[in-house]
Amino acid sequence: MHALTSCAPNLLKKIDVEIIKYRDVINSIENGNKTKIEMNKNSFSVKDLLYGNANLNNGNYILIIGSNTTSEICEFMSGDSTCKLKDQWSKNNYSSAKFYQAFSLIENDMQEDLPLVFFIDYFFTKENINSSLILTKNNKKIDWKKSKISDASIGPFSVWSKNDLEVAHNLNPEWDKEKKIIEGDYIRYDQSAIKYRDFVNYAKTIYEGSKSFGLNNNCYIAYFVNGYFKETQCLPIETENFVEKIANEKNGLYIDKK
Repeated sequence: MHALTSCAPNLLKKIDVEIIKYRDVINSIENGNKTKIEMNKNSFSVKDLLYGNANLNNGNYILIIGSNTTSEICEFMSGDSTCKLKDQWSKNNYSSAKFYQAFSLIENDMQEDLPLVFFIDYFFTKENINSSLILTKNNKKIDWKKSKISDASIGPFSVWSKNDLEVAHNLNPEWDKEKKIIEGDYIRYDQSAIKYRDFVNYAKTIYEGSKSFGLNNNCYIAYFVNGYFKETQCLPIETENFVEKIANEKNGLYIDKK
């Protein structure tokens, strides 16, 4: 078991997530993908998401954390590694999605009500594809398409490189004439990126030293059994091995909810 550190964050802070039932995915595929899969928005505390929520399917569910700026999370959701728009996910044929291919290996009685809980950083959406603006550290907006930022994915943990800053200044010398943004600063300060960074940093603080909670900055998948966190894996996952662990889950070690 692993205890909280003295610098634990505010775990009661609410975060919006989206939930899709695996059964809805199966029904959609069986109906020739004629029915749109609806994701239901829910609000959970950070504590619920990090430790597990026994009120959700008796604490048995899959938690997917990621950003739609990464090919891994897009391919996992839709089978298309280049997806950019949020609503594109509900239009794709989910039979090509990695999560369907993975969880189809689970026995049918587990598939029936298995919830997939998504906490996603949305950067590529209709709004910012059309306006293509980034909110920077000094509350200025810049056009990320015109700034020629070298890290085209612009994930929540992307930072300004020396080359990025030089290119941006050459394109528009006035965009940060006070030079408040320096090399190594985060590129994005929109609410989606801030919440995502906060959550990942919370998890790193709480599970510091825990080998079972593997984190990177882009995307990962965790599963919970009987309301307790069990294990994470970074995407892309070895689906057969991961699902085998879920399907064969027995009482074992877990991190205490104190």
